[in-house]
Amino acid sequence: MPYSEKYQEFVALLPLKNWSLVLLVTNLLTIFVVALMQPSLPPVVPIFYGNPYGPGQLAAQWSLVLPAMSALGFCLLSILVGILNADDFLKKILFGSMVAATTLSLVTTVKIILLVGNI
Repeated sequence: MPYSEKYQEFVALLPLKNWSLVLLVTNLLTIFVVALMQPSLPPVVPIFYGNPYGPGQLAAQWSLVLPAMSALGFCLLSILVGILNADDFLKKILFGSMVAATTLSLVTTVKIILLVGNI
């Protein structure tokens, strides 16, 4: 079976096909951009805002990919559950959660980069 047919079969299984792919690509693109921006970031960045003010909030610059990787993992898990489950309402709830996770991850990453980056 050619590659394009396997891809089309996989996409046909996705809940809200095109939008799910957009969310996956957004998370992957965020990870890629953070990897490209590593030279312009300081050695430590503020990631853990829930911790008290000080060094407990700081993490290595590579950890800036954690929000996007978490959102990507959540999206993949939601897609898997959506494929295995036939309930349309659950698929829509999972999709809404994917949108929220991706949006919050993207906003968090962009705000941190604008706060500490040299751009």
